Amino acid sequence: MARKLTLEKQDYDLIQVVVCNLYLFVNTTLKLNVTVKDAIENIDIGRVTLLCTAAKNHFRVIVICDPTNYERVINKMDTAADNNTSLQTLALKVFTHTAEYDNAISDFFHNMNPHQKSAQIFTILKKIFYQLCDALNGYQLVKELKSALNLPAATSFKHVSLAGAAVSVPLYNIQAKLCQGSFRWHYCTWLLARGSSNIEGKKKKKKKGGLYCVLQIDSSYILSPIERKTLYSLVMKHSVCYAKDGQQVVGTGTEQQFRIHCIRLTGDKADNWWLCQYPKIVGIKFKKNVKQAEISNAIDNYWIQKLDNVALSSDAFFPFRDNVDRNSVKFIVASPTGFTNDATVIDAYNKHGIALAHTGLLFFHH
Repeated sequence: MARKLTLEKQDYDLIQVVVCNLYLFVNTTLKLNVTVKDAIENIDIGRVTLLCTAAKNHFRVIVICDPTNYERVINKMDTAADNNTSLQTLALKVFTHTAEYDNAISDFFHNMNPHQKSAQIFTILKKIFYQLCDALNGYQLVKELKSALNLPAATSFKHVSLAGAAVSVPLYNIQAKLCQGSFRWHYCTWLLARGSSNIEGKKKKKKKGGLYCVLQIDSSYILSPIERKTLYSLVMKHSVCYAKDGQQVVGTGTEQQFRIHCIRLTGDKADNWWLCQYPKIVGIKFKKNVKQAEISNAIDNYWIQKLDNVALSSDAFFPFRDNVDRNSVKFIVASPTGFTNDATVIDAYNKHGIALAHTGLLFFHH
């Protein structure tokens, strides 16, 4: 992909089409007993560079990274129907594909510290316990929504946590903002159907070589008002909790991609709870030209600083100091240690004057 003048000087023709498939890194790492050596061997570098370079020059290069696009691109080339939109679409697919490829590599090596053994849990059973819990909890939510609203409903769960819910009416942008909702696509590996006659369920069951799990639910079954479950060693990842005065939980969070995101989410919950507690402040005077939004922010910031006697607990260590900086107004933290970056994190605690209690209990395992 050299510069045009250089190509012309060397009497080279321009490359018009780049077709490339990456090493099957994801397929390799999904195998039982995969070694780090095997994983590294299947990390593609050169082809990623080739695809991205071609995508960068998509205004004059057709770049294909997905075999399912071969026929469509060939037809367009034969009919001279190629256009900028098609080239941009193919380029976007390349950038998305390579980004997902890099994320898969990052996820595989996440938390593999020099003093820790890499750990992956596999199951050879057809059904996974926590996914079964997700499915059953999801059905109960859908059933309640249907009963309360008389509308078809859908939901998705991940790691025993609600990931999303919807009913069969349009959700407009203004409604989503009012309800602090967002539009997301959810891709599932399990499907719940009301009966064996469900056509869509039968189609889904044929996918993944017949391994696509479809549960048939008895819609007449009614749970008892009180349900007891005994669960051992079933935890959610990235779980943190704020408690005020050792008595009241004021913020909880889990299942974010990174622990800092979970800390921000939970900290915002605690801050919002505290803001709901402040009395009307009528004695503070502001200059005439100060806007109402600035007055509200000043009052909020003043009241947030009054929040104290809050403890933060975590299911695992805080790997970086950004978690500590976000909680600089809190005073007590309880978490396990054992990370290679402990010294930096503890130094941040000391600078903020935060007490750190080592629990010695790690509940988050890969």
